[in-house]
Amino acid sequence: MTSIHSTNKKLETVKKEFLDGQVYIALDTETSGLSHNNDFVIELSAVKFNCNGIIGEPFSSLIKPPVPVSSFITSLTGITNIMLRDAPQEENVLSDFIDFTEGNKTILIAHNA
Repeated sequence: MTSIHSTNKKLETVKKEFLDGQVYIALDTETSGLSHNNDFVIELSAVKFNCNGIIGEPFSSLIKPPVPVSSFITSLTGITNIMLRDAPQEENVLSDFIDFTEGNKTILIAHNA
């Protein structure tokens, strides 16, 4: 169990790093379903920021899955099979995302992970 002292020390470290200009990337994904075995990432978006605000342009790309998305996923995400038809393959998007993160000692923050 983490003590309050230990937690406060960690928070102070994060606060100092943030104020010293640490770069963060907040990312979010949409998937074709809830199974890590049977479903796929269909969108990857991210923004790079530090204590001064957003750095550069955000990253966002749809990803063509090997299977169609269900009507439930379309109603949940707003992403349709037509939108995904000409989307880039996962390997290309991940390569572009790695390029987006390079050159910085970044900390990744996943939304709703």
